[in-house]
Amino acid sequence: MKLIETFVILALLSMLALTGISSYTHYYKNKEFDTAIAQFIHAVDFAKKMSIASNEVVYVCASTTKLECDTSWKGPLFVFTSDNPTHIQNTLQKFSALPADVTLDIQGLKEPTLYFMPDSESANNSTLIFKMGQRTHLFTLSKTGVLNDADSQ
Repeated sequence: MKLIETFVILALLSMLALTGISSYTHYYKNKEFDTAIAQFIHAVDFAKKMSIASNEVVYVCASTTKLECDTSWKGPLFVFTSDNPTHIQNTLQKFSALPADVTLDIQGLKEPTLYFMPDSESANNSTLIFKMGQRTHLFTLSKTGVLNDADSQ
C-alpha cells in the first residue's frame, strides 16, 4: 500500500511542477514582450526629444550591421541623425534588439526607418504591430510620438 501511495504523491507533485513551470514560462514570455514594447517606446520618445532639442530630423531603425537599416526590424535599435535615412551616421543612442520571437510590422512606412522632425505640425502616422505567439500589441505613431495604444491577448 505504501508503494501505491508514494506513486500517487509523486504523480500529484509532478502535475503541480508542470503547471508551475508552464505558468512561469507564460509569465516570462509576457514580461519579455512588455519589455520589448517599453524599450521600443523609449527609443521613439528619445528620438522625439532629440529632434526637438537638436532642431533636426532624427531617425530610428534596427540594424545588424550598424551601418544600414534592416527592413526586418531585427537587431539593435539605433537613434541617429543622417543625410540618408537608411544609412546610420551619427548615432545618438543604441538600444537592445527585440527578442527573436517578437515580430514588428509597421504599416504606412515607405522606408525601414521611423523619423521625427522638430516641426511636428504635420503628423505622418504609422501603425506598429508587435506580435508574439497569440499576443498582439498595436499602436499608432506620429512624429510627435505614440498616439494610440492597444493590447490584445
